[in-house]
Amino acid sequence: MPRRSDIPVAFDAAMKRDAAGRYTVTVRDFIHQLTAVNHHFSPSQANAWIRQYKISWRLYEEGEHGFNIYSRYNPN
Repeated sequence: MPRRSDIPVAFDAAMKRDAAGRYTVTVRDFIHQLTAVNHHFSPSQANAWIRQYKISWRLYEEGEHGFNIYSRYNPN
């Protein structure tokens, strides 16, 4: 049974560090981690969740069919 509290955990599990040292999350990896905890999001639902709940993350690269890449934004 999916729990809402599993969504941020799946997001953290999808987080990776790229060669430049930035933290990035791809929607594809996020959806894969969500599937592991019995949540079934479409790419548009995953993008909407990231935009709504992860305010310190910005769109880094727009992918086809909504499979975007987000990076952590630090204004300081």
